[in-house]
Amino acid sequence: KKPVDDSIFFEEQNEKRFFNDTAPPVSDDPRNQRFFPVLSRTIDELQASGWAGVRVLGETFNSERLIDAGNRGIAVNEAQIAKRGRPLIAEEVEDLGDAMTFVKQGIAQIIPSVAVSMPTAIYGAKAGALASAAVPVPGARVVGAAVGGALGAFLPSFFLSTGEIDREMKARAGDDFESPGAAMAGGAMVASLDVASIAFGLKPLIPVLLKKTTLKEVADKLVSEGVERGVAQAAVAQAVKASVIEGATEATQEGIEDFMAESATGLASEEGQLQSSLLNAFLLGAIGGGTLGSVSGAIT
Repeated sequence: KKPVDDSIFFEEQNEKRFFNDTAPPVSDDPRNQRFFPVLSRTIDELQASGWAGVRVLGETFNSERLIDAGNRGIAVNEAQIAKRGRPLIAEEVEDLGDAMTFVKQGIAQIIPSVAVSMPTAIYGAKAGALASAAVPVPGARVVGAAVGGALGAFLPSFFLSTGEIDREMKARAGDDFESPGAAMAGGAMVASLDVASIAFGLKPLIPVLLKKTTLKEVADKLVSEGVERGVAQAAVAQAVKASVIEGATEATQEGIEDFMAESATGLASEEGQLQSSLLNAFLLGAIGGGTLGSVSGAIT
């Protein structure tokens, strides 16, 4: 049977996205990047990593079709990324206005990854609980939900992280470099950390006020707005803990990806790049850990 030629899809997509794009050029100043362009850029980054995951599968099973599809998908998304300005990084923050811009852009960078991992974890937990309902053992549904949720969180993170490591390896050693085993090993480690962070009720948004106020003062502010004191204190305490843990998790994941890329290619990242990546990953993770931490603390 003759395989379906999907090149037409990519050609039409490229024509629509490249030749019919009349948008004005974006500013080079990261301070001028608004929320939705940063969100769109992040989505394109995730899609490019997803296509890179497809490419890794092709390299693993010697499928030229998968490799070609992955390369073309990456090209489409990277062309879109190139047309958008990059977000602000921590080293460029000079005043309070910059800090608020960093936080706002950080939220835009967090939302897509949460939107990918959270639904699969929730549906995985539901499926696991349903599948284990017939097991005549006390606590079987709880165990089934835990296993299903962990698997649901692991799979998309593994696929995207594998692709991200593959992109980094090829950025250092060239497009002809292949090491699917290293990419998947790194992806599995990163995904395992994601499972742990979700299990602790971490991720999304931002406890901005924690920077220059005490736990009691934040709780008092929530109380003044009609939130019960015990709930407010629990929410803020959990948000602080979630921010720290998630920040450390994100920085560790960034370190793993850099380590696997360097180990496979023998090429280190540029001087200072790793330190910057670790710092910004920690801060974005801290921003992301706050909201779910506060919500889970309040519910508890």
